[in-house]
Order: sequence, then structure tokens, then C-alpha cells
Amino acid sequence: MKNHKKLLEEFEQDLQSGSYDITLKAEQVLSSFIEESQGLRISDFQRELLEVCRKILAIQPQMALVRHLVSGAIKLAKHDNVKSLEAFKSYFTNFREFLKNSVETIANSAQRKIEHSTTIGTLSYSKAVRSAILQANKSKKKINLIISESVPGSEGIRLANELHNEHIETLLIPDMAWGKYAKSCDLFLLGCDCITEGFIINKTGSYILAVLAKNFSIPFVVLGSRLKIMPARFISSSEMKESTLENWGTRVKPESRTSAPLFEAVPLELVSEIICEDGKLEEEKIRAKVTEFEELEELIRKI
Repeated sequence: MKNHKKLLEEFEQDLQSGSYDITLKAEQVLSSFIEESQGLRISDFQRELLEVCRKILAIQPQMALVRHLVSGAIKLAKHDNVKSLEAFKSYFTNFREFLKNSVETIANSAQRKIEHSTTIGTLSYSKAVRSAILQANKSKKKINLIISESVPGSEGIRLANELHNEHIETLLIPDMAWGKYAKSCDLFLLGCDCITEGFIINKTGSYILAVLAKNFSIPFVVLGSRLKIMPARFISSSEMKESTLENWGTRVKPESRTSAPLFEAVPLELVSEIICEDGKLEEEKIRAKVTEFEELEELIRKI
């Protein structure tokens, strides 16, 4: 296994992966650190684990799945006073299994929306969206997809290529072309990185797509795990991960300013429906999960 510091660098540099894969990379960082730290005293182990967790959260502050993963590890180490490698392996294995099952369950729940659609628009890369499209394709549902590139990470290109390899008809368009193509869709299906009581967080470009969906009366449906729910107050626009010059390759001149947020908020009033593991996610469920999340954070702060 790679040194946890090397894995942390790779985690920070990843601009393409969706929240599912990003969370798995965070888990690899923690697993590597824990394996390297078995000789430490429990107090030193707890202190250094907290520092690694802070670095992970500083890199991806808007990803609720990452925060849930980290919070559980901190609770295990400090509240339960655990240092055992096997205990953490069990925790991480269960978390990975939950993520895997979550994607399939959400994708299955999304079929009731897809079955009434012929042309679906999306952007960026979402495991749940990908799985939902593949499930529909297996059931012989004829789907046309319109996917935007999602510069600078080009996650949309990655999704388009993967679905094209599965013989699903896809039209890849520039990010700024939705004004022309949005009205061709009868459903927008997106993933998300975070769900709050007031908005969802997803890759930049999601907001304008939601506005266009509202304008053309097209359903704007978001797929996301209930573990992506966290309080809005934990999200700060100043902490949003940004892209910088080196992420744009040779497409811009060195003197050009290219720093821009990679994520943005979409108000819930622009979202037609959020689908989670339990089906449609109602606002009261979001508020209840926000309360649970705050209680967990408070417990960790007291440790």
C-alpha cells in the first residue's frame, strides 16, 4: 500500500472523480495511515489521525460522504478508544459495502423517472446516474443522452465514453451549449456531492441547467445518498474547491486568470425531486438527517 501522504496528494489532485470514488480515495488515505501507525501510543495515534482527517476535510469540505466517513473514523478512535487495525478494516469494509449498495438502490429507484423519458440531459460524472442509465438500457429502454463536457475536469467526457462503450447513444456537447440543447430533453438527471436543507451542491454548471429546466418545464431530478445530507451552515463558498491554471493545460495563456469554483449550489426550489436509497427524499427527512448530522458533529467536538 502507498504511503498515506502520497495518497493524500493524489486525493487532493483528483478533479475528475465523483463523490463515490473520491470517498473511496479518502478511505484509502485513512486505511494507509492506520496501518502505518500501529506502533503509536493511543494518544499519539488519536492526535495524528485527527490531523489527517482535518487535511482530508480541508481538501473536500463540500463532500458529505467524505465527512461521514471521517466522522465515523474519529468516533471509533476517540469515543470508543479503538486503535485496532481489524476494527477499522471492518468499519471501512462496511462503509464501502453501503456505498456500493446505495448506488444500485438509488439507480433502481430512478427507473420510474427514466421509463417515461426518451432524451435525458446530464453533466459531470455520477456513479448513480451511470448505474441508472445502464439499468434502463438492460431493460431494453431506448434512451438518448445529452452530456456536457464538464471542463476543466472533463468528467462529462468520461461518462459519455463509458456509456458509449455500452452502446448507449450519447451526444457530447460543450458546457455552454445547453441553451440550444436543453429544450430537447424531457428529463435532467444529475448526481450531487451534498444535500442540505436549502440546496444541493454539484459541479459548476448545475445551476444554469436547473434554471433552464425550470424555464422549459423539464423535471430536474437529483440522485444522492442519504449520507450526503449535511447542514447548510457547513458549506462555505469560500471553501469550495477551485480549478487553477495548471488544470486547464495549454488552452489559456499564463497571464490569464482561470481560478474558479468547481462546485456550486442549486436551491431546492429548482429541484423537482431528490431520489435516495428510500426513494423520494422529502424535506422533513432532510431536516431529520440534518439534526442527526449535527448531533454526530457535536459528539465528535466533545471528544
